[in-house]
Amino acid sequence: RIDLTVTGVAAGGMTEKTAVLGADVAGGVAQATLNAEGDAGVPVLLAAVASVPLDPAAGPISVSRLDADLGDVAIRQRGPMQIALDPAPRIDGIDLAVDDGRISGHVGLDTADLDIAVAIRALPAALARLADPTLELDGRIGGDIRVTGPIENPTADIALSTPGVRTLDPDLADVPPLVAEVVVKLSDRRATARLDASIGDGATASVSADVDGTAGPAGSPPIFEPDAPLNARVDADMDLARVSAFLPLDLVALGGSAQARVSAGGTIGDPALSGAVTVDQGRVDVPSAGLYLRDLTLRAEGEGQELVIRRLDTRAAGGGTLTASGSLSADPETGFPADITVKAQGFNASDMDLASVSIDMDLAMSGALPEYLLAGKITVLPTEIRIPE
Repeated sequence: RIDLTVTGVAAGGMTEKTAVLGADVAGGVAQATLNAEGDAGVPVLLAAVASVPLDPAAGPISVSRLDADLGDVAIRQRGPMQIALDPAPRIDGIDLAVDDGRISGHVGLDTADLDIAVAIRALPAALARLADPTLELDGRIGGDIRVTGPIENPTADIALSTPGVRTLDPDLADVPPLVAEVVVKLSDRRATARLDASIGDGATASVSADVDGTAGPAGSPPIFEPDAPLNARVDADMDLARVSAFLPLDLVALGGSAQARVSAGGTIGDPALSGAVTVDQGRVDVPSAGLYLRDLTLRAEGEGQELVIRRLDTRAAGGGTLTASGSLSADPETGFPADITVKAQGFNASDMDLASVSIDMDLAMSGALPEYLLAGKITVLPTEIRIPE
């Protein structure tokens, strides 16, 4: 009998408070149990039971129990799962209940002949609460993942979709459901992707891209070199209030309308941008910082490697204006160089119960990664501080 207790281990964003591993060994097989408790932003509980051959060539590991709780999300194994390590890693019998959704399939990682098939059925959109507890959504997500062939030149088909995801925020009850489909394909080392989404008739978006890869080192997947041809396009018309209902924007409210007609050609390392992005009657509320922007207007255009800000201006609800203009390069080899100026006059940057702060500002950002340079002047105007009685 082997018993091992581990406490206080941190890795990969997770802190393991306690993990207890037990094993009874007989006849060349270990009957193993694992019980663990940790934290990964939400409380994590894990319980597993497996039969483990001491000689990997003697047969696969048989997992009879795999249960996990991530916050209030329950994951339960529905049937026995087999994990083989010899001659190549393979998992058969994947069948997990995730809340009342399901993930099933198998994963074979023989580099000479990949065999991955995963089905996602009725996965609750409410799982988004793991990323942001304030994001309360209702609806289902489904999809299929299929990868076959040699790792040097695999064929992949990935499709995810939702027929309708709604926000449960009572203040946004009139927001229509989000309908979306994502399709990604890889064939002959050419990758293509497409996203189509809509929130009623007030917000629609279509994103497409394709890029050619080349053979990587032996035993490795295709690689996408900086000189690989790029062809991408974004077309979107968005009611920002509707879009923000489905984003993890804790304590931030958006409003206004946005439109994007942008294309990217050239290569991955030297993209050529064209088209424009506009925002009209924009509104941004950040109550925690006391920032309330009104009448935000943006006009930005793609010109070769640069995104040029023709116009960006807004006013604070508490008074004052802010404007910006300049350019930002999309060239990664030169560190995305920028040349942007920001000016504010009497701008109410923070208006909260305890204080109201307004500023004048004249700043310029230049240079490139890893060292942008921000220079200029900020003047804090007479400030009102309110001390409760």
